[in-house]
Formats: sequence, C-alpha cells, structure tokens
Amino acid sequence: MWEIKVDHLCKNFEQKPLFNDFSLRIEQNTVHALMGPNGAGKTSLLRLITGLYQPDQGTVQLKGKHAMLLENDYLYEDKTGLENLHLFGLYFGFELKGYQVWAEQLGIQADLKRKVSTYSKGMKRKLSLLIIILMDRSLIFLDEVTSGVDPISRIQIRQVIDVLKEREHIADVLIKAKSLAEFVIEEIIKKDHEGLIVFDGNLPKLNPSFPDCEAILDDIDKKMKKSRGIEDTEERIFSVQSTLNLLSYLNILEFYEYDSQLQTAINGILSLNGERNKVAHGLSEIDTRLLSRKKLKQLSENLRLLLVDCLGIDSSYFNYYDKQNKELTKMLE
Repeated sequence: MWEIKVDHLCKNFEQKPLFNDFSLRIEQNTVHALMGPNGAGKTSLLRLITGLYQPDQGTVQLKGKHAMLLENDYLYEDKTGLENLHLFGLYFGFELKGYQVWAEQLGIQADLKRKVSTYSKGMKRKLSLLIIILMDRSLIFLDEVTSGVDPISRIQIRQVIDVLKEREHIADVLIKAKSLAEFVIEEIIKKDHEGLIVFDGNLPKLNPSFPDCEAILDDIDKKMKKSRGIEDTEERIFSVQSTLNLLSYLNILEFYEYDSQLQTAINGILSLNGERNKVAHGLSEIDTRLLSRKKLKQLSENLRLLLVDCLGIDSSYFNYYDKQNKELTKMLE
C-alpha cells in the first residue's frame, strides 16, 4: 500500500521545466534514495512532496504525518545538545522518551551536555536527526543526511535508518495482533456476559449497573496495584471510567475462570506487545529474539487459537496458501 503518491507533477522554475508529468509511488515501510547530480531537482522534489513548494500541475498525496531533515542544521548554537532536544520538544510537541537509546546509537550520548557550538558538522547532523526521530512521524525525509559526515558516522546513521524501518514493521505487526485479540475477546465477553461492556463513543468500559461490575472492578484494581507494587494504596486506580484493553479483558476472563489455554494465548500476545511498546516509542532497540521465527510463529499460533476456539473459524482456512503453493509446485515440476 502506498504512503506517498505523486501523479502527473509539473513544476517550472524561472520558466524552465524541472518536472514534466512526473509520477511516483512510495510503499509503506520502505527506504528510498534520490540520486542525481547537483541541480537535478532532488531537494526540490522533497519540498514539493512536503508542501514547501506548490506544483504547477498534478497532485501530491501523503498518508501519514511527516518530518523533514533539511540540508542545513538549524540548531541553537549557544545551547547544549540536551537543551536543544528540550526546546525542539516544546516547539514540535514531543517528549524525550527513549532519547538516550537513539543518542547512543548515533554516538552522541556523551556529548549532549556540551554546547552545540563545539560540535563538528557530523555531530550537528546527528543531533538534527535525533530531533527528527523523536518527532515520531510515520514519514521521514532526509536531505543530504550524511553530508560532511565521516565514514564511521555514515555507518551509524545508516544503521539508525535500518532500525527505524524495522521498528515500524515489527510495531505494526504487533499492534495489529493486539487489536485483533482485543476484538475477539471483546466479542466473546459481550456474547457470554451481555451488558457487561458498554461504549462511551468508541471506548469500551464496564457497565456500572451490571451485577458483577463491582467484583470485577475490585479484582482488576487489585491486580493492577500488585503489578505496580502499590498494594497498600486505598484509592482505586481502575474504575468504571477506565477504558478496557486486552489486559483488562484477560482479567475478566480470569474472573470468570475461562479456559487456561485461552488465557495463556492472550498472555503471549501481551508479552510481545510489551516489547512492541518499547520498540515503537524508541525506548529500546529491537531485540533480535523478538524478530525470531519462533517468536512470530508463536504469535501466529496464539491468534489462530483465538479465531478457531472463540469465533469458530474453520482451521483449514489457515492452510489455504500452503495447499495452493503445493499445487503450484506440482505444476512446475
């Protein structure tokens, strides 16, 4: 599915055509480079795509929010690197969660307390890239990101770009897995305990008039306090105003003593989702164990269990493409 779509773009500069009926498609979760000599229009194309320039004809469509690293670094030279992060965070509305991981990956963690005026060109590029990463946009445009950067720093920057690409891919897979699991369990609870779940707009919540509501609230609240190490807190931290999620759905299944295998499957999805949250928000690097075939296969099996056992979906559907591949192999032999 495309993330960037350019159709029949035309743009003249000083009455000289730079783009004439130019079209482009960029797919989701991909990395692309624009190559060409000086004056070929690489920067101009980025500015057209991001809306800094308007086309004379044609259309440009972006599906997600974007951030762009310009060719030159626009930093506060009289401030430290960390102060720059805070200032840009205030301006662009991002928090500094996980900045240490990215700073270490870029090799500037030890330099963030120094004034930017003492930075080399390469270090300034890295700090600018760190700010772009912390903006947490789905589309990132980098103009001459390795310009004036030493060979080692170029490798570090390219590694970070690879991590960004993989982070989005894995996070996307896992958040979809969690959403599917939430949907399935929510349907089961609504079917077996009609009236327990009500909706405030699109947000699922416990129905205060349901007979078991208070007992369920007490049970979920107790478990939440225990997981956070605040068992002695008297004030309730989970109430009828709290939005239900996969963890609270699991607590409801435990309250009603549902099948332990089903609970185990949900716990497996929750475990991987915890990893997903850290990776997606930049709080940790990608754990290679998370990417392992065994881990993802187990996730697939857990989702399969939910769909087959809870929704009654025919298990043969899951082998559809395996059968088709075998048939195609026979035809090619």
